[in-house]
Amino acid sequence: MIPTTNLDSSVAHGARSGKTRLPADLAEFFVFVRLPTRGHPRREKPGRVYQTIATLFAFTALFALLVSIPTLLLLRSLIGLRFCIDVEGGTFLVLSVTVGPLVEELLFRAGLRSARWTMCGMPALIALFAQGWQSPLAIAAVTSVVLLIDVAIRRRMGAEAEAILRWRRGRAFLARYPLIVRGYALAFALVHIINYVSDPAIGWRAGLVVFAVSSQLVLGLVLSFLRLRFGLGTSILAHCVWNGLVNIVDAIVG
Repeated sequence: MIPTTNLDSSVAHGARSGKTRLPADLAEFFVFVRLPTRGHPRREKPGRVYQTIATLFAFTALFALLVSIPTLLLLRSLIGLRFCIDVEGGTFLVLSVTVGPLVEELLFRAGLRSARWTMCGMPALIALFAQGWQSPLAIAAVTSVVLLIDVAIRRRMGAEAEAILRWRRGRAFLARYPLIVRGYALAFALVHIINYVSDPAIGWRAGLVVFAVSSQLVLGLVLSFLRLRFGLGTSILAHCVWNGLVNIVDAIVG
């Protein structure tokens, strides 16, 4: 088993010794939200991973019940917010628990351990997912030029100078890592704005629709945590299960 970080160990020890009333998984998640870190991927037994997923899902559901649903009801009265996706057909249900989670995890969380992919690849793919081909083509062109210039500069460096440059870039990436994790979680949430429409006559108040995706923001942070702690496969599985649970609840509640 790969050892956990000191921060992870201290959180778990605090939970076991009674210094915190929160479950260890939830306490560690809150630490992650406050200061996202890459940490070390873990090799846990499946039961332990499922327990973590269940704990974080319970928190996400509680947040949705206490915050997100009242917010949606308020937005319905303020701006005429309504869900615009047809969920009656079987196609949506199948895609929401298969292709949808897979694509979204590859877009928003697959590259969180790679500086180059995080800074260069993911923005172009997200733009392609959200806006069509023009924006990602422009991003890819600019990124390609920057990378070619960077390669040319590094080829003229000595081995020691290049090693120092890589070290400095790594340090800069880690220093900005909390912003990167939060930024991609926010992007994940904002992409889901397309699920909603509002009254076209409300003017500037249409901007309030951003508050409709509060639960997606929390889910994005949860999935980022699972991806970094247990791997991309875990976050994909968790995403599929969450969407399935939401579909079941929606079918029951109507």
